[in-house]
Amino acid sequence: MPFWRRNLPHLEFIVRAESIRAAAAASGVHHSTMQSRVAELSQQLDFDARSAGGQVGLALALRLYYLGANRF
Repeated sequence: MPFWRRNLPHLEFIVRAESIRAAAAASGVHHSTMQSRVAELSQQLDFDARSAGGQVGLALALRLYYLGANRF
């Protein structure tokens, strides 16, 4: 299973939170763990998920994933 899919719930917190620390607190993981996940995600997606543009790209990617995964 790909990294991003294993961490799908955490990705939602990353998109919605104001900071990595807030995302970690909301998802119940240590902030260092969340920081590592964001760094790995950024490397795999080839953009910085911590930047404003990266946040928009990540949010859009998640929405597109959900649209493709759901059956209407």
